[in-house]
Amino acid sequence: MNSYTTAAEHFNTTFTERRSEFISDIASAESVEAAVAFIEQIKSAHKKASHVVYAYNIRGNYAKFSDAGEPSGTAGKPVFDVLVENNLTDVVLTVTRYFGGVLLGAGGLTRAYARAAADACKRVKRREFVPAVPVEVTLPYNLYGKVNLSLAANQAVRMFEPLFTDNVTVKFNVLTEKLAETLSNITEITNGQCKFVEYDEIYADFA
Repeated sequence: MNSYTTAAEHFNTTFTERRSEFISDIASAESVEAAVAFIEQIKSAHKKASHVVYAYNIRGNYAKFSDAGEPSGTAGKPVFDVLVENNLTDVVLTVTRYFGGVLLGAGGLTRAYARAAADACKRVKRREFVPAVPVEVTLPYNLYGKVNLSLAANQAVRMFEPLFTDNVTVKFNVLTEKLAETLSNITEITNGQCKFVEYDEIYADFA
C-alpha cells in the first residue's frame, strides 16, 4: 500500500467574484456514504444557494463530481481536478454559489470554481496516513520496562495502552518497512521470551 493525504478538519473559506459568493467546504470522508452525508449537510445549511457543486475522491477508485446545475464541465470537474492536483484522498469538497446577478460565462465559472477549490485545498490542515502493521507482544513482567523504553524511543512505532494480566501485552502500530527490524530488536531484548501477533496491514496516522 502507498501512503495518502487527507483533510485533518472541516475547513471553510469564501470569496466573491463579480457579486457571486463562492463558499468552499472541505473535509475528510472515508467512504462514499460519509461524503454524501457531508454534501447533504452543506445543502441543508445553504437551502437558498443557487448551486452546491461537489467532488469527492475516496480510496478504491470511488470518485464523483457534479456541476449541480451549472453549465456542463464548468464546475464539478474543475473542483475534482484540484483535489487530484493536491494529492488529496478520502476527501470531499463542496463549493456553494450564491448568484449575484452577473453572468460569469463558461471560462469565468471554471476559473472561479477552481479558485474556490484551490483556496480550500491549500489552506486546510492535512493528515498523512502511511502503511503500518498492528502488533501485540506478550512478555513477562520483568521484561516490560526494557521493551517499553525501546518502543517509546522508536520513531517507527506508535504505542497504545498495555494490557496487564498474567503477563504484559504491549500493543502498537509499526511502519510496515520497519516491522522486521522492530520485531527482531524486541526478540533480542527479551532473549526470545515473547510472543508476537501481527495483524493485517492498515493505514495509520504517524504525525
